[in-house]
Amino acid sequence: MQDFRFRYNVNDTYMVTGYTGDEAVVTVPDTFYGLPVTMLYDDLFKHHTEIREVHLPLTLTDIGGFVFDGCTSLDHIIIPDNVSVIWQYAFVRSSIKKIVLPSSLKSVYPFTFKDCRELTEVICGPELKEISAWAFQNCISLQKIRVSLHTKIDGRAFDGCHKINIEHY
Repeated sequence: MQDFRFRYNVNDTYMVTGYTGDEAVVTVPDTFYGLPVTMLYDDLFKHHTEIREVHLPLTLTDIGGFVFDGCTSLDHIIIPDNVSVIWQYAFVRSSIKKIVLPSSLKSVYPFTFKDCRELTEVICGPELKEISAWAFQNCISLQKIRVSLHTKIDGRAFDGCHKINIEHY
């Protein structure tokens, strides 16, 4: 069973603030009381080691900090195109293997994917402006990142990573 807690935002939307459940596949609702769900609040799925797959609503715009921290079974997630903010540490210590960042995302903040030791591939949207220092720190399996020629990459973005092939488009 999946149970979510919500909080109203001042802009006639809701954020998901809590989750109780033990299922491998989680589907976040796209509305609550007829209004769109636009944010996953900090720590939402933290340490839910049973989660393998998460389905996010197309209405989502923000993913808070530590949302998937320690989700050591998570291997499939599609981030909707409307997501424009993914906060620091959102995926820290998760087992995600491949991630496609949406075109609405402008920055990858420090430590967003820190210690994602199974992450092998990242595909960035064309509007991504920057990848900050330590964004992918200690992603020891990261081999390939596909990014626009116009994206600024901090020299410390991949600290602790071994062999990365940066493909520009």
